[in-house]
Amino acid sequence: MKQRQSVTHRRRDIQALRALAVSAVFANHLADRPAGGFLGVDVFFVVSGFLITGLLLREHRTTGRIALVAFAIRRIVRLAPAAFLVLLATVALSVFVFSPSRLATISVDAVWAALAAANWRFSTDGTDYFAAAWSISPLQHYWSLAVEEQFYLVWPLLLVLLLFAGRRVGDWGRGAILVVGIAAVTLGSFVVALDLTADHPSEAYFSTFARVWELGAGALLAVVAPCLARIPDLVRFPLRVAGLAGILASFLLIPASFRVPGPWSLAPVAATIVVIAAGTRRDSAPPRPIPLRIDRGVVALGDMSYSLYLWHFPVIVLLESLMGRSVWIILPATALTFALSLATYRLVERPLISSPIGSVGRGIKSTWRDWRRSVRATYRRGLPVVVAGVTIVATAAGLFIAHPPQPPTLPEQTASDAAIAQREPERAVLRDRIIASLRESTWPDVKPSMETILANSYATDLINGSPEGKYYRCSTKTSGSEVSPDCLFGPRNAPRLAFVLGDSMAAFEFPGLGQFAEASGSKWKIQNASKVSCPIGDNTDTSEECLKHRAAVEKAIRAKHPDVVFISNIYGDSNDPEKERASHRAIAGAVSRIARYTDKIVLLAPPPSQNNIRNCFTRFSTPSSCLSRVTDGWKARARFKSALARSLRGVWIDSRPLYCAYDLCPAIIGTTPVRYDFNHLTPEAAHLTSPALIETLNDAGVLD
Repeated sequence: MKQRQSVTHRRRDIQALRALAVSAVFANHLADRPAGGFLGVDVFFVVSGFLITGLLLREHRTTGRIALVAFAIRRIVRLAPAAFLVLLATVALSVFVFSPSRLATISVDAVWAALAAANWRFSTDGTDYFAAAWSISPLQHYWSLAVEEQFYLVWPLLLVLLLFAGRRVGDWGRGAILVVGIAAVTLGSFVVALDLTADHPSEAYFSTFARVWELGAGALLAVVAPCLARIPDLVRFPLRVAGLAGILASFLLIPASFRVPGPWSLAPVAATIVVIAAGTRRDSAPPRPIPLRIDRGVVALGDMSYSLYLWHFPVIVLLESLMGRSVWIILPATALTFALSLATYRLVERPLISSPIGSVGRGIKSTWRDWRRSVRATYRRGLPVVVAGVTIVATAAGLFIAHPPQPPTLPEQTASDAAIAQREPERAVLRDRIIASLRESTWPDVKPSMETILANSYATDLINGSPEGKYYRCSTKTSGSEVSPDCLFGPRNAPRLAFVLGDSMAAFEFPGLGQFAEASGSKWKIQNASKVSCPIGDNTDTSEECLKHRAAVEKAIRAKHPDVVFISNIYGDSNDPEKERASHRAIAGAVSRIARYTDKIVLLAPPPSQNNIRNCFTRFSTPSSCLSRVTDGWKARARFKSALARSLRGVWIDSRPLYCAYDLCPAIIGTTPVRYDFNHLTPEAAHLTSPALIETLNDAGVLD
């Protein structure tokens, strides 16, 4: 009987790498710590390239050939059942949790994931792995599985060709051909990664062509494994420690703002190679990955790392949608992920790995009989536990749904509030609407509808297919850097001129100012010179297109010397104090230059944002589920901008009274959705708040 070769031992050091990688990814997705935890995927790629290439080369040494069909069957049996189980469970739960438009998107994601092409789906769809603006697919993590599956499809064929080319040159010659061929592919992919990451970082992140070099690095290690066996035992432990330290340093020190997969992925890739190389020996019992008694637990975690990776992201996304993103979901998300992963590993992965699928020859019937007997025993012990777990989770979910978040308790209006209302009538009316919305316990009928603003095509349709698009098209042009006269709003002969600068915050706030300029009898014309993803002065975007736009804007301001320049950029939360200080210096320098050529500089704060309506709006949510609080990061950036405006004898405009009360910001005001994603205003919200904004500007002496 010919059966699949049994594995006589496991590389405990590799299982430890898997445990470390999946833990980092899980922690990063759950709690945004460590900052570089997403690089755990890079560790997985190196490990996969090493193991798969080593497996295929050992098969060739033993049998003289690589059985491509048998390899494909083994990969399908190993990967597909658990992956499809999670896909089906995620889509089924999404039916009950998410809105129809988001469910439709997730269903399409599932089809692409099932076809091992999820990475191309998210790449072509414009997904930004690190962005908070759009709704996050609970299946987004399948992109890395797709990269590996595409690698498994092509890599054996490449090895067959290289081995065929070296069939007459002996072991050393064949090895040299393998090294040269794999090195060429790896180097080519790394060049692609560098080029693509520089110009199109989101596309590069998901691209198979920009990721193959990481798998190729592991493959090269497998080819030279016989040489690694000669590493003296005396230096193996220091090498392992150095490699593990390098991986941990990558997770802790490389944030999302650093460009990957090129060049910063080199750090975890190189460190992983060192760890694997240090553990590669001729004997069948590599040393323990860590000199501690927790070795057994680390290896067990590595064993179930595949199931953990599959389950962790749907669990996090679904719980965040129901409970909001906070520390309160850490414990239930961790417990649920580990429970589901353990059940999947014990009841799906292990039984199929040990099954005789793909085996042929005499005695196969008895082998299948023995396997069924062992599986029945496993299921008899495991299924009652699964049923009990499902019952507990369903009960907890029912209790949570039956007790949704309630409106916050707000202070009663005082006499001083009434006095302020007489001086600030527009802001008083708006404040009353905001407070009434904070007290809503159910979603009102809104216009536009939730289904409209939650559609993935909303922004595109708004810009290209609606009357409001005139306000946005100038800010979304992908070519040209000149300040266009077509983007001037208001009477051409108006005596006073204002410029609006900034990133998408300015772009989506602009309809309120544009409405003011177009009003009958307006004395103002306002030039929209904002550009999406191009904040004024901030050094986070150094693309050539953005730099050209900034230069053109400054040139136009010097030439026209406008009466007022409005600047509005996103107030991001930064966990890097040095980066924040550098950003402050760059912003202060740019704003100071612009201030020389205008009578008044106005720094307009963007709307505070915390919750993304695309994630928090579900079939069970209430308006309080999508309530945002003014974050400490927003307040810190506001203090800096306020001080900067004062130093330039300008004005800082606090946007909180336009969208919040008591530092609580509802997702709707009256029947108007405020944002269509994490932080971008709907045009209806911009128009709704425009009278109060103009009143604020008048009180500050901006429009005198």
